Amino acid sequence: MGCFEQNLAALASTRPALAAAVKAAHPDPDRYKLLPTQSGLPSLEWIQDDGEALLWYSRYDPMREIRRELSTIDHSRIYLPLLGGVGLGYSLRALWQNYRDEFFDAIVLEPDPAIFRLALQTTRMDDILADSRLHIHLGGDLNSWMELIHKLIPSIMSCALQFLPHRPSQKRYSAFFQSALDALRRRIQFTEAEFDLLIRNGSHIQENMWENLPGILSSFGLSDVRGMLRGKSAIVVAAGPSLDKNADQLRGVENRAALIAVDTAHRTLRRRGVEPHIVVTTDPTELNAKHFEDVDPSPRTILAFDPEVYSAIPSAWPHRKLFLNLEKASFTRWLEKAFGPFGFLPKGSSVGHTAFYLARELGADPIVFVGLDLAFDPQGGATHAADAALHRSYAPISAGAGAARLGPRAGAGAMQESIVWTPGIHGAPVPTSKVMFLYIQQFVEEIRKTSARVVDATEGGALLHGAETAALRDALSSFGAGRGIVSLFDSLGAVRERRSIRSALDPILAALENAPAMARRGLELTQRISKEALSPGAVRDRPEWKEMESLFSTIYYSEEIKIALEQALFSAVYSFIQKERADQTDLRLSKYRNYFQTVLDVSPHFRETILRVKSM
Repeated sequence: MGCFEQNLAALASTRPALAAAVKAAHPDPDRYKLLPTQSGLPSLEWIQDDGEALLWYSRYDPMREIRRELSTIDHSRIYLPLLGGVGLGYSLRALWQNYRDEFFDAIVLEPDPAIFRLALQTTRMDDILADSRLHIHLGGDLNSWMELIHKLIPSIMSCALQFLPHRPSQKRYSAFFQSALDALRRRIQFTEAEFDLLIRNGSHIQENMWENLPGILSSFGLSDVRGMLRGKSAIVVAAGPSLDKNADQLRGVENRAALIAVDTAHRTLRRRGVEPHIVVTTDPTELNAKHFEDVDPSPRTILAFDPEVYSAIPSAWPHRKLFLNLEKASFTRWLEKAFGPFGFLPKGSSVGHTAFYLARELGADPIVFVGLDLAFDPQGGATHAADAALHRSYAPISAGAGAARLGPRAGAGAMQESIVWTPGIHGAPVPTSKVMFLYIQQFVEEIRKTSARVVDATEGGALLHGAETAALRDALSSFGAGRGIVSLFDSLGAVRERRSIRSALDPILAALENAPAMARRGLELTQRISKEALSPGAVRDRPEWKEMESLFSTIYYSEEIKIALEQALFSAVYSFIQKERADQTDLRLSKYRNYFQTVLDVSPHFRETILRVKSM
């Protein structure tokens, strides 16, 4: 069996679809030419469209280039190598041969199946291809690349990502690699933002979820309303400054299209006499409650909320509620099992994303955006509609500026905002913040995955690729008259009866009662071990170390503790996400110490919270 056959067999044993794609790839011998070199390792000459040759490696010693490529690796911590182009497999072979114990997972990003086949013909890699740590993206489909990123994001976030570009591949497929790396960076930025939120507010978010439990049990679930707008239109109303100029057009359309407003836009709509069918709220912070101050909600308006939202909002809402469960946490999965089904909706990076996801789940077609500016006006203006609690003003922003000063708002002073320039809906570039730029990219990705027509009738702000653009008046005129939206929402039946809350909470309360004693013992062991000057191997063999690890595992893997405390413990668990070397026992010990102390700190408070919820 030759090199290619051995490699293909190994690939087929773990990735049969990928092996079939490689087997079907047939490099054109007039375009792909393997060349001998003085070192004995082949190089590759790829003939470009203009007839010029692009060399994959030098004609003398390809391994010299490989050593130079791998010399950029930072060996000081556990890393995840991302090979931008497989070349002829030389870097991958050298990486596994010399550093296989240093890295966690590894990713190969190769757009050309013909090149990958040539690598399998040239370099023996059957042991690597059979290793579960290797992940391969082959071809130019960016959607499947995004799926791979989503799968690997825990590994990517746990290590130092190190990009190892194969320069000729980067030159040949520059647009592909640029797009793929941009998508990866956006996913990392989204995840970093999620992690940062949990590190800062995890305990508050966990408390919100518990305090929202009574409201959750008296709400409709997504499963009760999914598909109810099939064949009908929906308008997602955000609170960008353009809403001030066209909110009046939404008055009187309540029976022709479902109005799904973000919480930030609720006050603007009510003061214009508009009754949204649904108001969506998701933010866990106390600031979110300001959107509901001095607003008298219509009895027909449904509050749609997720479990993390600031708990004073659902508890104060006097009318019907719709619970949008999240699949992201042990608590929310327990809710679905113990009291559901409610139905899961993805957590949007902004409340606008969540409102869009809800319109999509309701089956609306078309989905129309209003007030979704996601950008600043270069001529100056406001960040939000005038009645929004987050409203700030700003002066004109000069072309190409890297920052803008935003004026004060209620409860907060002026601030300096970093600026990114993005295509505007009217053609010229418009300034936006770094956060809103990420929001734009996420909307574009989600629009691409949406089967319904998406129409941006914002009449200002950033361009959303994939959405049709229209004036709001034109979009509304296409809806027709009398489509029965109001009666459709009015006809929702009573909320079905849920399981009793008391019996479901007893095992969780029992686990919380036992956790502090285990955490206290674990903390004592970390202090005892830290006083002994032993080698890493000797420390890990000590009975105290084994008992400490056992206590950690008992608490950490307890399903009841996860339900009770998972988000509140995130700041302590986050350090474990970051991989460390086996010899870094002091670092590992500090992680255990912090975890046990955090369990001790938060357990009593959450036991009191759950007891209070149980008594409601």
